[in-house]
This record gives sequence, structure tokens and C-alpha cells, in this order.
Amino acid sequence: MAYTRIIPVALIAVSILIQPSCKKAGEAESGIVTFKVGSVTAARDGAQPVELKLADRVATGTVIETGEKSACAVQFGESCVVRIDEGSRFLIVQAGAKELALSLRSGSVMSKLVRSGNRTLAISTPTALAAVRGTRFSVSYREGRSVVAVNEGTVQVAAERHDESGKAVSAAAQEAPVKEGSTAVVAEAPKKAGEERPALELTQRPISDTENKSLKKIEVLPIVPDAASKKAEDLEKNQPSIIEKEQEIDKTINKGVDEDEVRKMMARKDLTLAEIRRTFNRIDEITLYSGKVIKGAILSRGASYSVLTPEGTISIPERNVQNVKVIR
Repeated sequence: MAYTRIIPVALIAVSILIQPSCKKAGEAESGIVTFKVGSVTAARDGAQPVELKLADRVATGTVIETGEKSACAVQFGESCVVRIDEGSRFLIVQAGAKELALSLRSGSVMSKLVRSGNRTLAISTPTALAAVRGTRFSVSYREGRSVVAVNEGTVQVAAERHDESGKAVSAAAQEAPVKEGSTAVVAEAPKKAGEERPALELTQRPISDTENKSLKKIEVLPIVPDAASKKAEDLEKNQPSIIEKEQEIDKTINKGVDEDEVRKMMARKDLTLAEIRRTFNRIDEITLYSGKVIKGAILSRGASYSVLTPEGTISIPERNVQNVKVIR
């Protein structure tokens, strides 16, 4: 897929919240906060973080952080919305009419780019760059490992390092298109003697059931028409519907699972895979980079995977996971 590589520009010293103004074509834009739950803060140039509110504008150079059980959506123009998940740190590198460059330092985000025209979106992490002209996808970064899951369109993913400002500091070691229904993983290879830092390796696998279902959260976020003119009370009207839809999506990830039954199972050491399958309606097969395969049910994901296995509940660092597939 042809795409324009975005080169992050130096951060401009402007306030986090900017007032509406007339803007010439090609000038920098600001993002509009169109959805928010929990604690979400923004800061620029080392200033003290301030709590974000609906309808706030966030400009180039703004760092957004989300707390536990918190999230927000930032809309750019009428073509792009980005959902920043809980426990994330996120930088707006460049917000322009033609080029939108964002940097995820930790956590995860989802993005939807529609009616893009000539606009290009790129989301970098410390180890990867995902560039696109129109699609739905998610990007996560934890402990040196970047994951890009695509459920619509194609995303060009490069294994390359970026600094705190989102600027590339190494050439792309590998680069490949990631098509709909696939997930790219960029991880550090085992460090070799004489290497200053480990090389980056890019691999692909089928998108997981959880990734696919989670991405429905970006589907239910609307592109708000003329968002720059909306007041907080206008956007507040959409919040209950979005929250309700997200809660329904969360339920489908572990549909029909009895929480009390799971707690009882977690206390046992003599489970069978048949019992786990009966409770969760699936078996997750987790392949590690070491070649080891673990079967059970994934209870949670993040910096580590919590997995219920016949021998008990175990924790697996995310960086050790090469692939996950679901066996029905």
C-alpha cells in the first residue's frame, strides 16, 4: 500500500486549550475531546497536568494520560477519531490537515480514519510505526513490544525506534503491510554479542478474538459533525449511549462466563481443559517465543497475561507471547 511517511516536527509552544479561530488550509489543527470516562489529564512542555473535559481542544505537543478504568476519544477534523484506553500515555506530535502524527508511549489506542482524502495518519511507539490512509486498527505498547491489530483496511507497519518526541531514531529494520484480519507484533530479538541494543523483529499472526471484539469500541464512537462548534453539554448527550455500547462489548469478550464459577476454578489445581472449555466456551492456545505452548483461558491482558490452566492460574509477561489463537 502506498503511503506517506510522516516525519514528526518540533513541538510548538502553544497552550493546551486553544480558542476557535479561522484557519488557512494546511495549518495545524487541534483535536477535540468528544468522549471521556474517568480520570484523563493533559500537559505541555513540562507544565502540571490538567484534567481534560468534554469539548476541550488539544494541540500539537500535548501529552494525554488516562488513569485506571478511564478512557477518552479525541477527534481530528471530521475524518479521524482516536480512542485512548486506560493506563495510557499518548502524545500529539503533529496535528495537521494533511498529516496527523501521534505517539503512544505506553498503553493502547484505537483509531478510525474515514473520508481521509489526502490525510495520512501515523501512530508511532518506541519500537514501531503504523501508517494509514483509511481504516480501523489498534496499537498497543508494553515492555518493548508493539502490537498493531487491523480489522478493516490495511496498515503499513515498520519496525523502527522512536524517541520521546515521536521522532524516528533508527532506520526501519523491517516493514510490511498488515491487512484486515491480521495483527503485527514488533518485539526485540535476543541481544547478540557486540550489539548496543537488540534488533527489532516484525511478525504477523491472525487477529485474536479479543482484539477483534475490542476494536468494536472504535466502531461505536461517532465522528461528530462540526465538533469544533460543540459545547460540552452537546457532547454529554452522547456519553450514556457510548458507555452502554462499550459495556455490551466488554460482556461479549467473556460472554456467558459465571464469575463465581471462575473464582472457584482459580482456586483448584486439578482442572481439565474440558471444564475450562465448558465454562469459557473456548480454549486459548498461547505460543511463546521459546516455542512452549500453553492452553487454557486468558482472564486478563496487559503487561502480563493472566491465564487459567489445568494446573492453576499463571502469569505470562506479554513480551514472551508470540501468538494467541482461539480453539472453539
